Amino acid sequence: MARPPNKNPVLLGYEPFGKTLKWFIDQIELSQSQFARELPGGTQTLINSWCQGHRYPTKSKLGDIAETLLKIANEKNLLIKKGSSLEGFTLVDIVNVLQFAANLEPLPYPKDIIWYSKVKGDKNIILGYVDCPPFASESQDARISLEIAFHILHWLDVDIKISNCGSWDKLTQNLLAREIDVIAPILFSNPKYMTEGIALSESIGLMMCHVVLVPNRLQDVLEHENGKLKLASFEKLEVIRLPGGTHELLYRQFDSKPRIKFMDASNYDPNKITEWLPELFISANPNRIPCLITASGTADDLIRKGVPCKKFYLPSEIDFPLALTFGVSTREEKLLEAINLALKYMKRSGALASIIKAKYSEEFMGDLLIERQVEFAKTLKKWFDKDCKVLC
Repeated sequence: MARPPNKNPVLLGYEPFGKTLKWFIDQIELSQSQFARELPGGTQTLINSWCQGHRYPTKSKLGDIAETLLKIANEKNLLIKKGSSLEGFTLVDIVNVLQFAANLEPLPYPKDIIWYSKVKGDKNIILGYVDCPPFASESQDARISLEIAFHILHWLDVDIKISNCGSWDKLTQNLLAREIDVIAPILFSNPKYMTEGIALSESIGLMMCHVVLVPNRLQDVLEHENGKLKLASFEKLEVIRLPGGTHELLYRQFDSKPRIKFMDASNYDPNKITEWLPELFISANPNRIPCLITASGTADDLIRKGVPCKKFYLPSEIDFPLALTFGVSTREEKLLEAINLALKYMKRSGALASIIKAKYSEEFMGDLLIERQVEFAKTLKKWFDKDCKVLC
């Protein structure tokens, strides 16, 4: 079914499943209750639940829906009626549109849903994030990644709404469910996102700093230099191994260091870390020192919440630099290209450095001033000392 890229937003998969199903039912000139009676095994409650977006049908039930729609459309001659929205439709056409809307299978078309329906359609872009200061938060003074995102997306001449998704899992789920359009540049450049249907932009030039948290009362057991652990001291630790894509990248890097030990944390809920980490740290003994490796912002938040721990930087031998990037659906090729072009210009012109320099003090940037955490320019510190024109 070859249709122009700006025809009906429902037929292009621009709308969620509930709106898509309601549109089809309207086209066959039935009410939802009438359609429920025609659908094998259908009930008014079930149809309402689908149309309101509370549930998705199974793949087999979706086939029943498509067959029922086609049967009624055929009985009313809507498939051959001139000017009908269903003119020329086949069973495969209806199944494809419904499957795409229900996130069951991607259609061979269309791509660039947000580009055509929102960027070209003068609608709001929804920018998703989770709290991870200083990169993203509700505080105006701890949202460097959001500030960069606003500047980049304003180049597309769209209005921007922001949505705090609450958790990292929900952030990626909301993107794939089309509840948000773009993830702010707080994602690590982790190739695993591509396998989940999320494409990553070029780096915004910053890398989130990872640190080591150890029990307060055992910090004196460890040797360090200017807050950076020495590798010999690090080998006294037992790393709490949490599930998750970014953590797995970290652990694979550690696998090349056979003297580093891991603690199985599969029974611990990463979302309830403030509940179990204090107890784990308090019960630790010097012969088995547990440590948590996490983003610096997360570490600061845990310390503020009273977890009895001390923050150290990773040894140079076990650095873990991952650039921060935007995230979009892998179907959004035009949107990704536009973001990358804007990023490239803002890096080369010095505009990106100027944004950060104008808004954030050297004292506030803290961990970001460590040279290894900055991808372009030798050190972020130079942004505060003088203008830096070429940053790539």
